[in-house]
Amino acid sequence: MRLFLLFLLITIAQFVNAQNRTLEDLYILMRAHSEEDTVQVGLLNELSVRILKNQPDRSLDYAQQALTLAERLKFKSGIGEAKNNIAVFHLMTGNADLSLQFALEALKIGDQEHQVELLANSYAILGTVYHGQLDYDKALHYLSLAQHLNSKTKNTLIASKIFNALGGIARDKRKYDSALFFYDKALVVMKEGGDDYRMPEVLNNIGIIYVRQHKMELGLDYYFKSLTAARNDNNLRAQALALGNIGSTLLSEKKYPEAEKFLLESLAISKKIGNRKNLSANYMSLG
Repeated sequence: MRLFLLFLLITIAQFVNAQNRTLEDLYILMRAHSEEDTVQVGLLNELSVRILKNQPDRSLDYAQQALTLAERLKFKSGIGEAKNNIAVFHLMTGNADLSLQFALEALKIGDQEHQVELLANSYAILGTVYHGQLDYDKALHYLSLAQHLNSKTKNTLIASKIFNALGGIARDKRKYDSALFFYDKALVVMKEGGDDYRMPEVLNNIGIIYVRQHKMELGLDYYFKSLTAARNDNNLRAQALALGNIGSTLLSEKKYPEAEKFLLESLAISKKIGNRKNLSANYMSLG
């Protein structure tokens, strides 16, 4: 029995740090490991990350559970990762101030504990928050710090977050060739790292670039690629976004019956997951 438990703990520890994970496997490991220790903190934090785009409220709950347990265990890096996960939840749900607060708290822990990966993730989140606030100087500053640190740890999720954000900044500035360069870099690191968590989002962003360049066929092609990737991952948020963009593009081409079909499907998913931003866009497109 002791040998089995030792094997299980080693397997869990390796799994938490692996690139390829599935929710089903994570849930199996959670059920198999009931002890409230640092391994469970890692699993809770990983679950929080993996279901964020599909079940944001449940993702927050896992992050808060991880934070509570990590604080009780005085597990500093677990506290930092939980705070980063909470920061990302607030960023996604539109509360930039709270997102900044939690990311800065995580950053402080990473600095005190000399945790390079935690620091890189915190900097990347801060860069993304400031990008959302259109403070490009601060965004680029933090993303540069994140990129430098992540060159040491080579975390695929962090790398794809950085390149995706850099692509978004270039897109905002209408530097479309640069945007495509960064989005392509995001695709490359995800393929090399074997982790497609951000694949639907990046493919969708490439589609946006081509539509803005009036290359509608290419744009639609990438929106459909994004939709396929989102369905494969059961990523409802990305599905709603891709469906809405397909519908809006078809609408601009006056293909009204087709456009309505995709917009209504996007609307239904957005209602299901409570994505208010996408709901508003759907209603505007449907008129």
